[in-house]
Amino acid sequence: MRLVPESLQMAQLQIGDMPHYSEDPDVDAPPEFWARFRREMGAQDAALFVSPEYNACCPRP
Repeated sequence: MRLVPESLQMAQLQIGDMPHYSEDPDVDAPPEFWARFRREMGAQDAALFVSPEYNACCPRP
C-alpha cells in the first residue's frame, strides 16, 4: 500500500475473524462478521485479493 500513487485510496479489510464460508447460517440475519465484510466490500470501487501460494498449488516435475 505504501507504493501506490497518492491519488489512489486503498483500504485493507480484515478477514481474520471469519471462518470458512458455509451457506447454512447465511440466512436473513447472517453473522456479524459476514455482514461487516459485505458492507466494507460493497463500499469499494474495486478489489485486489492477495494470497500466498497454498500447498504448492502446482505439481512439480
